[in-house]
Amino acid sequence: RDLVRSRGLGDVYKRQVLPIEGRSDLTLEHARVLTRLGRYDLSLDRYEEYLKKEPSNGFAVVEMSDLAFESFYYDRAEKHYRRAIELLPSELGLRKRLGESLYLDSRYEEAFDYYKDYLESNDSFDLEMVQTFSRLAQSLGKYDDVSAGLVEVLKLKENPNSEDFLALARNYYYRKDYGKQSVVLEQALDTFPDDSSLVYFLGLSYSAQKQFLQVSAMIEKNQKSLEDPKVYQLYVEVLIANQEYKKALKVAQGALTKEAFESTAMKQNLAQIYEGNQMYLKASEVLRELHRSDPSDQSSGLALANVLSTMGKRDEAKKILAPYLEQPSPSVLQTAAALAAMSGEFKQAEEYQLALSLIHI
Repeated sequence: RDLVRSRGLGDVYKRQVLPIEGRSDLTLEHARVLTRLGRYDLSLDRYEEYLKKEPSNGFAVVEMSDLAFESFYYDRAEKHYRRAIELLPSELGLRKRLGESLYLDSRYEEAFDYYKDYLESNDSFDLEMVQTFSRLAQSLGKYDDVSAGLVEVLKLKENPNSEDFLALARNYYYRKDYGKQSVVLEQALDTFPDDSSLVYFLGLSYSAQKQFLQVSAMIEKNQKSLEDPKVYQLYVEVLIANQEYKKALKVAQGALTKEAFESTAMKQNLAQIYEGNQMYLKASEVLRELHRSDPSDQSSGLALANVLSTMGKRDEAKKILAPYLEQPSPSVLQTAAALAAMSGEFKQAEEYQLALSLIHI
């Protein structure tokens, strides 16, 4: 025996000592030996040979299915798992492996349909199965099904974390179902009151529903979240949307860090706050800085032109507008028409209004 092994003839030796013919039990054992030796293709052939004679041995079918799966023969694995499920219908793991085989064989639509049909018609499924279904639905853009899956994830998880709630909330956001998104985030915030991401996304959800007063009230209730720059910026923008300029000025003056108003967007917000409080000189200073740093930025340029016009500096406002009038946008034409009217140039204002009306036709 040692001599045969030393010459690398182990498989020959196995065949000699295993009388396969007429002994299906030894055929099965041979398949298992071949698996241990790494001869997977030959082992699969032996399993097929065995199961022709013993088709009702569900455990052998499972062994063959798992071997095909681990050998990356996902199409064969899928076929074998279906056979195994017929023999062992209560084994949930087999159904999971069948779905995985379809997925890994790049048969995504089939995998999705299989999971959906199974989850809708059975009560016996676990978290992993639902998560796989949700990922498949997400990749295929089936957002209604993603929602259904993520709702089940929250039910199945003993202790869901804030990211689990956020995943469902984001899905509702993609579907523009802001009402359901708000409900999910409100529930999450009750459980995780210190999570500023929940505050931020709930604020965005309320904003999408034009519930700006509710946004500011919710953020004020969760003061600690203002340490998050995203929440801070959202709060400032909502106060501006609510035209609560005095409160916004107080918030701006008590900024937690100097960096809070370093970005272009926040500087534009600061200028709006100053303008809302009739602090036009300060607003113009901020907007001049932005315009100097990027003259091509129309939003800052138009805001500066409007403030200068309010301050009576209409000639300077016209110089700011001039480059934008070469290829005017509707907002440029609106600003130019208002400025011309305030300057008594009514014919010019009428021309700008006509150009604007032609854009909207």
